[in-house]
Amino acid sequence: MKSIYSASLAAIIVALSCAVQGRAVTDSFQDGVEALNEKNYAKAIDHFTQAMQDFPNNFALYLWRAQAYLGANDYDKAEDDYAQAISLNPLEPDGYIGRGTTYLWKKDYDKALVDFNKAIALDASDSDAFEGRGDSYHGKEDYQKALSDYSKAIELNPNSTTSYLGRAGSYFQMKDYDKALADCSKAIELDPKNSQGYVARAGTYFFKKDYDKALIDCSKAIELAPKNPEVYLSRGRTYTWKEQYDEAVGDLTKAITLDPKNATFYVDRGSAFYKAENYDKAISDYRQASQIAPKNIEAHLGLGGAYRKKGLFDQSSAEIAASLRLEPENKNALAGMAWFLATCPEAKYRDGKKAVEYATKSCELSRWDDDSDYEALAGAHADLGHFDDAVKWQKKALKVSWLTKKELERAKERLKLYEDKKPYRETVKP
Repeated sequence: MKSIYSASLAAIIVALSCAVQGRAVTDSFQDGVEALNEKNYAKAIDHFTQAMQDFPNNFALYLWRAQAYLGANDYDKAEDDYAQAISLNPLEPDGYIGRGTTYLWKKDYDKALVDFNKAIALDASDSDAFEGRGDSYHGKEDYQKALSDYSKAIELNPNSTTSYLGRAGSYFQMKDYDKALADCSKAIELDPKNSQGYVARAGTYFFKKDYDKALIDCSKAIELAPKNPEVYLSRGRTYTWKEQYDEAVGDLTKAITLDPKNATFYVDRGSAFYKAENYDKAISDYRQASQIAPKNIEAHLGLGGAYRKKGLFDQSSAEIAASLRLEPENKNALAGMAWFLATCPEAKYRDGKKAVEYATKSCELSRWDDDSDYEALAGAHADLGHFDDAVKWQKKALKVSWLTKKELERAKERLKLYEDKKPYRETVKP
């Protein structure tokens, strides 16, 4: 997706527009371009605003200031500037592409589609318009249409790394991991210094359970972008799934150091501590995440799980209930409540009938695919004494892709319990 014009193109666009008015390009504009390329967005905004005082009807200046607002994450002002550029020159597709991009950042995918469609109608040879529309369809989870648009963008611009990465993302969501890997590799070939290509390929290797290759790509991404906390998050998650918890905590701590206000990093480090059975540290991180982002579902669910493991069942129930109040249709929250109601060692907290309802709803939201929480459904049926159903769903649980080796062994132990017509009860570690 086009985000910032080149300085040379900017000079041409603005100079031509100014020439029509019989005026010369101002230093303010050139200073604004320089500041934008240096990612000094506040200074760029000031310079472009100054240039507008000399050329108030120059549509290109609005396009450029909108780019600076985008860089500063001020999406409302960016949207306003793109709208002004469109009003001044409604036949220029870049205004629609820019505003569509702003809508993408705001996750208003329907409005983004309208603008990208308009841009394509004006210029069907603009690869950025097709890529943007692909991003819109991807956001709406219409991955087949997204693939079509990304492929068209690649046809128009075979050297676009972002189009390949976009198409890789759609292939990934459709679980066509081999094609996703091919597109990630092509993006890396086109731009070997772009860390995002390695992060994307690492994520694909991760879901193919090729953790060693994922680690290699994560490490390369860190080499290229050592100050980007997201690359440490990616490698930290991989270490967690390899059950190398010390290494995971180290990377996630680095991510937190680089961005201490990001709740996701605390959630992931909490999960590493949780899997390492260090529940006190897990609780500390989950609490920190929930303080930073009170509506973070995973923070509440993490607290619920850690409290449950310590035998603090009132607190556990309260945290899971909080997650459901925030998102009643969240499949992880539904599965979490089902697991609590089905497996709590204290009988007063158990309710197998409700557990089946929650677990069934969770699986329905997952379309009964690889992301479904069959474990919760199996445990719920076992609590009710429906052991044939429990065995059926537990066998399905053994085939899902996201279980670590230790979790897989424990899942097998639960299957043996159900085959012996015994329910599972959660163990407690005070």
